[in-house]
Amino acid sequence: MRAPQSQAHARLARACQLYSNRATTKSFVLTALIILAFSTIWLSRDLISQGSSTAFVTSFRDRLKGNFQDAPLRSTPHLIPPKIWEIMLSKKGVDPKAPVKIEVVNDARSWLSLNRDYEFTLVGSAAAEGFLQRYYAKAQPEVVQVFNDFWNVGMKSDLLRYLILDKIGGVYTDTDTVARRPIDDWVPRELRDQVRVIVGIEWDQQDRGAVDTIPHIVQFCQWTIAAAPGHPVFARMVKRVLGAVKDLESRHGKPLAQIQPEYFDVLNTTGPAMWTDAVFEQLQVYDPTLNTTKDFSYLNESRLVGDMLVLPINGFGMGQGHSGSVHDGTIPKEALVSHHFHGSWKEPKKEEPKKEEPKKEEPKKEEPKKEEPKKEEPKKEEPKKEEPKKEEPKKEEPKKEEPKKEEPKKEEPKKEEGKKDN
Repeated sequence: MRAPQSQAHARLARACQLYSNRATTKSFVLTALIILAFSTIWLSRDLISQGSSTAFVTSFRDRLKGNFQDAPLRSTPHLIPPKIWEIMLSKKGVDPKAPVKIEVVNDARSWLSLNRDYEFTLVGSAAAEGFLQRYYAKAQPEVVQVFNDFWNVGMKSDLLRYLILDKIGGVYTDTDTVARRPIDDWVPRELRDQVRVIVGIEWDQQDRGAVDTIPHIVQFCQWTIAAAPGHPVFARMVKRVLGAVKDLESRHGKPLAQIQPEYFDVLNTTGPAMWTDAVFEQLQVYDPTLNTTKDFSYLNESRLVGDMLVLPINGFGMGQGHSGSVHDGTIPKEALVSHHFHGSWKEPKKEEPKKEEPKKEEPKKEEPKKEEPKKEEPKKEEPKKEEPKKEEPKKEEPKKEEPKKEEPKKEEPKKEEGKKDN
């Protein structure tokens, strides 16, 4: 009887040992899972603290793409980077570290609210200098020199936007623009893997007469431009700017740093007139059948030429009283951006000290000439001085009645005395 009992005890011991081993295994697995969870949390914190949150968020966003097809995430990849650039350079004599007035960047809220997955950068003078030193100081020092020599802040901003889009890409827009639709909706889904530049029309002459201030029948705006980095249109534009600077120096007869540009100097050196020349030349490379900018007149829908998407007037230029632009207070469906035309690039001209030189006040020296008639006024009074001369004869009239005429009467008695002596 003892043998069966010992066998039963042995079985019970083995069962207890097996249960103990399983419990130990479960505890070990549970402990390992807890350690793994804490390690993941700690690693995420470490990534964020080291500035790697962008990569983490991007990875997380990529996982969401399959679940939220209607969300403004890039389900179809764009060639244009998700970056928004605005430029606010300091004017001469202004502290570059001084805070920007809130109302100046008030419109930026529209860009942030409609493009939450985009990186927004407001480029100041210090950042501009750092960018130029990094990308152009050694490769193209003449570009840095021209930028530094520009007196007009608007010309600096013009050149800088071309350089940033060339090297980094994204969407440049002026501080006085309002986003009307998300940037991801600017390009039709079927063209997103083809479009590398987006340009809009700011002026379409159509059937009206030519305007002296606008040299083109159709002119492209540069208050908003979208581009992938490295597009040849920007190298073409920079080359044109450098050539225009030489012409500017030749016409003024002095170096660029001493030139205070006029309105047309800005437009034709770095502004929309020169930008239109560069854009149209690039379009002709893709389509040699294009003759003039008039080929884009009356454009009613976006037109793809090569890898450049040209928008109709309401794309970037709604709200204007010309060019077929909608300006009745409504926002057309095709409107992507609206522009307020604050013209901050014109402000430095008011501060030009040379324009306020007293030399322009020389006409004031002619003021004494205006006072000369006052000196002639006494001449008008001269006749009054002659009036007493007319009265002088009146004073002489009593002289004719002088008593001297009575003297002969005194001599008459003397003659009578002589008669008595005889």
